[in-house]
Amino acid sequence: MKTLLAKEIRLLLPAFAVALALSTLPVWLTHYDPRYSDPISPSYFFLFGVAMLALSSFGREIGLRTLPFNLAQPVDRARLWWIKILALTVSVFLSFLVLWFSDQLRFLSGHGSLLSAEALVYAELAALAFVAGGLWLTLLLRQVAAAFWLTLLIPPVVAGTITGLGGSGCPASLAFCASTFHCFKAI
Repeated sequence: MKTLLAKEIRLLLPAFAVALALSTLPVWLTHYDPRYSDPISPSYFFLFGVAMLALSSFGREIGLRTLPFNLAQPVDRARLWWIKILALTVSVFLSFLVLWFSDQLRFLSGHGSLLSAEALVYAELAALAFVAGGLWLTLLLRQVAAAFWLTLLIPPVVAGTITGLGGSGCPASLAFCASTFHCFKAI
């Protein structure tokens, strides 16, 4: 178990470093203006880092062509799956804590908080969707690039469709969809 967990940590380490950077830097580099109603929230960068973590779990093994070797080992597949989930959950939780802690430090330093409690809850729920979508799509497609784009596009499209059909009239889901498409339009 110890070697499997160490292998999984080594696989996630580059994406974890990117996720930590994307959780910390946007908080400090974003200008706070309370009059501006639609700021680009640092939680979107956090979600991008979470998508990178989710894709790295199986994506690196598919890219390195080691997934069939891992599945051929005399280890229960459920155990392999739970070790991957454990490492991924801990890394996503730590990057979320870094996002929250950076925002609190920014607030205590007198620059104002960028993230409300509602934004943090929605960021964590969207992170859950990105983790599930990233794992599932990487295994389904066995192509990291296609899984990456579908992982980023499916949650805002589903949230926008539900809201458009009269579901939850939540302004956060509309803001999430609008800002996601705004970011892609800027590219």
